[in-house]
Amino acid sequence: IARAYNIPKNTNKALDIIDFKRRKKIDIGNINGRNFIIAAGIGIDAEMYKNVEPELKKMFGEVAYSVSMVKTMLNYNPDELTIKINNKEYKGYYVLFCNMGKFSKVFQILPEAKEDDGLLDILIFTKKDIAAQFRYLYGILAQQRKQFKDILHFKAEKIEVTAKEPALIHADAELIGKTPAKIKIIKSAIEIIC
Repeated sequence: IARAYNIPKNTNKALDIIDFKRRKKIDIGNINGRNFIIAAGIGIDAEMYKNVEPELKKMFGEVAYSVSMVKTMLNYNPDELTIKINNKEYKGYYVLFCNMGKFSKVFQILPEAKEDDGLLDILIFTKKDIAAQFRYLYGILAQQRKQFKDILHFKAEKIEVTAKEPALIHADAELIGKTPAKIKIIKSAIEIIC
């Protein structure tokens, strides 16, 4: 969140921002009763968080997530999800709910996502083979996702997700349980100083 709002890591410089008195109300997401500010996901990214090795994370920090993502992509065999949005059903193997699309100037999953528009941005990834997973990763990192017709993008206030076999769920990178899931937006829920 600090990166998204260009809040410096230096404590004194960060505290200086309070003097600017710039305040902004933003939405938060909620999945099965658990609030999130940035994003929640069902499927491969939740599995990736589960597979992060604590020792690797301790030694290499955020690099551990990249290692875990590749390892998960090579070994994960997801079951199909049913995603209900605005009374229509869609099928996919991984779904991401973004409240904030920018994590820094460099890393932006959904640059068009707005944390104050009263809607969640939903990405549904409709294929599960390994080649597709690597293509999806490239598409997100290179901001080429819109060229892939097998990645569906929606905006909605409420979403429901079910699966034949329970799939892992994360909220802001913390594992919180398994499907079924009910997701909603809570409008103007918190105020931040930025």
